Amino acid sequence: MKRRCIRIAVALALALSALLPSAAARSGVSAAVSPVDLSLPAGYVPAGYVAVPANSYALTRAGMVPLLGNYLTGVFVHNGWSAGFHGWLEASDPSGAAFVTYDLFEFRTTAGAQSVLTPYLDLMSGTETVLSDSRLPAGAAVFLDTAGTYGPGKPFAAAEVVFCLHNVLADATGYYDGGDAAADNGAVAAAIGAVAPIAAWLRARSGEVK
Repeated sequence: MKRRCIRIAVALALALSALLPSAAARSGVSAAVSPVDLSLPAGYVPAGYVAVPANSYALTRAGMVPLLGNYLTGVFVHNGWSAGFHGWLEASDPSGAAFVTYDLFEFRTTAGAQSVLTPYLDLMSGTETVLSDSRLPAGAAVFLDTAGTYGPGKPFAAAEVVFCLHNVLADATGYYDGGDAAADNGAVAAAIGAVAPIAAWLRARSGEVK
């Protein structure tokens, strides 16, 4: 009788484990096999944009130093940075010459990603702006640079959105041609339009269930 009870208990435990999400899914931690795994899948590329593989690349430690500096790169590594990817999305509509870049930094833990958020935000240029938009992830920081240039002194507005979602630090920047309010609005629209599918994909790959 005792052995029969044990067998029943084991069977119930196995059945429950099949129904419950895995520990990784519950914690929201996902792991990229290679940096390319952080490339936004085709099904999540925002409407009106196309991915530009020629301008996209893995972020290695050597490549991070010019981007973040030696100190912050060391902070990333110390907090478990494991993979990074720089992506480029080009608008199909030529007006405004809009494009979006995104950088995804994956860490071994959610705490690791959160730990580097504040020092990373210290690198931001432009003015921090408060935007009320339901497509922005909770806690997202938005920076607007109205005096940026791209290429040979060509004026561009840039809107940068930085946020943490599970064990990934994400940075998406929208660019729009011009130096006026219309360009600012175009840059913000480009950035937020990209952030929404990026966040949706990060939630999906982490096993988050709404």
